Amino acid sequence: MKKKLLSLLLIMAMAVVMLAGCSKGGDKETQAAGTTAGGETTKGADEQTTAGAGTEAQTVTMWTWKGTEELMKMDTKDVMAVQEISKRTGVPTEWINPADSTTEFQMLMTSGENMPDAMYYKYTPQDVMNYAANGNIIDLSKYIEEKIPNLKKLLDENPRLKAQVTSEDGAIYYLPWITLDKYYYEGLMIRKDWLEATGLDVPTNNEELYQVLKAEKELFDKGELPNAGEKFYGLGGYPTQLIKLAYGFDATNDFMLKDGKVVYGPTTEEFREAMKWFNKLATEGLLDPDVLSMDRDVYMQHHVNNMTSGFVDGYGAFQEVEQQAENIEYVPVGYMANAAGKIMEYNSTAKRIAQPYGWAITKAGEEKIDEICKLFDYSYSEEGQILMSWGIEGDTFEVVDGKKVYTDKIMKDPEYVPGTAVAKYVKPDFGLTDVQTNFALIDERGQTTFSMWANTDPSNAMEPFLWTSADENDTISQIKTDLVTGADEYREKFMTGAADPADDAVWAEFQKTLTALRVDEICSVYDAAYQRFAQRAK
Repeated sequence: MKKKLLSLLLIMAMAVVMLAGCSKGGDKETQAAGTTAGGETTKGADEQTTAGAGTEAQTVTMWTWKGTEELMKMDTKDVMAVQEISKRTGVPTEWINPADSTTEFQMLMTSGENMPDAMYYKYTPQDVMNYAANGNIIDLSKYIEEKIPNLKKLLDENPRLKAQVTSEDGAIYYLPWITLDKYYYEGLMIRKDWLEATGLDVPTNNEELYQVLKAEKELFDKGELPNAGEKFYGLGGYPTQLIKLAYGFDATNDFMLKDGKVVYGPTTEEFREAMKWFNKLATEGLLDPDVLSMDRDVYMQHHVNNMTSGFVDGYGAFQEVEQQAENIEYVPVGYMANAAGKIMEYNSTAKRIAQPYGWAITKAGEEKIDEICKLFDYSYSEEGQILMSWGIEGDTFEVVDGKKVYTDKIMKDPEYVPGTAVAKYVKPDFGLTDVQTNFALIDERGQTTFSMWANTDPSNAMEPFLWTSADENDTISQIKTDLVTGADEYREKFMTGAADPADDAVWAEFQKTLTALRVDEICSVYDAAYQRFAQRAK
């Protein structure tokens, strides 16, 4: 039962290694502590022919943190798909799971000694250019062109994908984890019983959401709100997630595109309107007064104790509350529509095709490039996608009415819920992910919820991968941290009612602060990089 409860929080197995938001990144210590595993060599069925006729295939060393398999005390080498891809390609592999991936990765990249052949990590354009300049990883563009036709085909068919992973001089420094289909796993849900008590419909824009919260508070004040706690706090949760409700005003607290140019969200009038809306919620008692605590335990207590109407988070968080408080049931709410009725998205992750995770090949690995290319070419093929995302047909999945579904081996695992059990068999972040697997692991409401949250237009979101020059990087590093800190200080005051964004003097002071923090200069740098990217992505 203990494992069942733990697994419930990770019911979206693909989201554990994915987004979301989410989740892992270079700060891997939050994902899988694990012990160092030297990794057994997985021999291919036909390893004698991998590197060429009559040549014995060399073993490829694969360095990566653990994913959900960590919960089951498994090493990556024990995952069925990992073993099967080695058999199918004839490429023997040795999988290494470090105890502390962040520390070990930096140590290896600093020393350049005892490097494995392939390293899975979070890579930014700036990072990979630095690692390549130090001679630790290699440019893969010519090998992709000559030896990885399935990845080459994906890049040729998707100019934006190619622009995301290719430097401005044509180099490709890592083999990316690719998610071609849009998938969004975080959004707003609100109390079903409280919404029904108001007699109002599920809100579709910020004004309607305000009216729902206002009506709920009026019922609470009259003692007529069902299953209510001691206090009414309206919306709760993290401010970094609640700010996504500002999308309904065409606003964000990050960089964004406006009229085809990069601007900083907090400098816009749309951001001011969004802050007025949050300010109204706070001053009317419709926003959790502890919204700035950043304490998950505090937020969860408010949800479970029937004090909040809803919050913005991942689907599993709502399931957790429902499990702890039997009288609570949530209904999904789509992202807020703007004044024109469009549902815009300003989170750059919505534009990712290549994820910022993948496999860099080291100088040592270049000596085994034939084996490496054969292994990864299969992972980017249709067969490879099926294997790494679904497993083996007839064993871990079957096709029903034209759709793939997981078998009882996963859906009725005796010890783990499906979202965890699936990690015994598949490795979806290796190559090309089929995001439909996420829908196969959740209930009908979850499928409806994900579809609603994904129904957005991210065209004005910032590009997630911009290849900037060394001089541009210097400018960004000099400005960005102080700028974001200064903007966040004002945002927090506006959202909590400590300052009024409707006050012209206050707003002018805010804009003057941003100007002093060199907002125009950093926007100019980002815009130049974006314009170059846009040309390459055509």
